[in-house]
Amino acid sequence: VGGLKENPERGPDLGEHLQTTAYALERVMHAVEVLQAPEQYVRPTILKDYTTAMVDDVCQDLRVWLERLAGLLPLYHVHMVEAETDRRRLRDLVEQLRAELEREREGRKHEKARANGFEEVLKTTNLKHRTQALLGVADDDDDALVYSRNDVATMKEEWTEELTRDFEQR
Repeated sequence: VGGLKENPERGPDLGEHLQTTAYALERVMHAVEVLQAPEQYVRPTILKDYTTAMVDDVCQDLRVWLERLAGLLPLYHVHMVEAETDRRRLRDLVEQLRAELEREREGRKHEKARANGFEEVLKTTNLKHRTQALLGVADDDDDALVYSRNDVATMKEEWTEELTRDFEQR
């Protein structure tokens, strides 16, 4: 049997090996049938020595095909193990990629919701500014200090007292 033909897309040419094995098994089965009833395959007029010689030839042929079959069976076992390993690796990779895709989808949903929230705030702010501009209303700054008249009067008195004290001390 020839060496393995490597195909980068499919791997070793397993089909050729399977055909060879099938042929070897057919030859083995034929040889076994001949050994079970050698008189069936030779004419009754042929001498017994010839039949014995043919049985010897069949046994040699059987030995050759069994040796070839013995050489091919480990190859198939290796191919089957490699195929199973590749299948498991690919299954794990598919599961990993599915999980990653799901995480990405969830992250995308979250970021989309966040972006929509920012857009809503921006629209609301722009609408507020346009409304204030159209109505002529001053922008109420949230950070602006808001004092009542009493607070302003109290602060003025305190400020005046401080200045007076500082002035007197000099």
